[in-house]
Amino acid sequence: MGDDFLKKLLSDGVLERQCVYDFFGSKGEAVNVCTILQQIGIIIFNSPTYNDKFMLIVPGNGISTFLKNGGLTKIATESEKQDIIREKDDMIRDLTAENLKFQNRQLKRAILYSMFGFFAGAVIDNLNYILKLLNLKS
Repeated sequence: MGDDFLKKLLSDGVLERQCVYDFFGSKGEAVNVCTILQQIGIIIFNSPTYNDKFMLIVPGNGISTFLKNGGLTKIATESEKQDIIREKDDMIRDLTAENLKFQNRQLKRAILYSMFGFFAGAVIDNLNYILKLLNLKS
């Protein structure tokens, strides 16, 4: 859709605000797409007002090269790839945190079992001396 808009702009030369809004179907989507294109220098806003970012849109210098190199379709694809990578990074971060919790719990159990085993071994090994100390065995 965005590439069709750029082709229309290239063929017509200048597009008025209402024509742009009608092309995209909503003012919000039109403003978002046009702002991105303006930031990368593909289009130029003319006659901005307080309520509207532009009255006219004029093609920039690199519009035909931009279209030949993939245009907005390429940008949208790269954006989708970045979103997928970001989601996977978030998932990896969550799984790593959960894994660390399990490892910490397992480490605490191992330390407790080791301490219990040490004390039990010490008591069993020295049971005769402990019983004599407590005067329970002669």
